[in-house]
Amino acid sequence: MSTAERIAQAFHERYEWWATKHGWASQVGVTVRWEDVPKANRETMVSTVQSLLDTDVILPGPDA
Repeated sequence: MSTAERIAQAFHERYEWWATKHGWASQVGVTVRWEDVPKANRETMVSTVQSLLDTDVILPGPDA
């Protein structure tokens, strides 16, 4: 798994948890595991993260 894929997956997995901490959540039944996110959506998230890595907006960690 690429660095961009790992970051996109981590973002996805933490998003709902943090949303509830800020007082809101997605509709019931909408939250899905990363593996169940439609392929086009996963690819879009990974491409977005990769563009942030490519422009040094975010930097890979030491285990990248």
